[in-house]
Amino acid sequence: MRGAERGAERAVAVLRVRGEGEDGRGVEQCYRFTRRAAPLRIDEETEVTPLSDC
Repeated sequence: MRGAERGAERAVAVLRVRGEGEDGRGVEQCYRFTRRAAPLRIDEETEVTPLSDC
């Protein structure tokens, strides 16, 4: 668990996105951003990789 705690300390922002999938069911994805990440600008062109363990 210690490694997970260190990872959480490095995160500066967690973005949780909820929406509707193509099949009409609810979808939720989480994204974690760290200090090492480039400055984040969110718009329709933004591409982010979802984390499986948020």
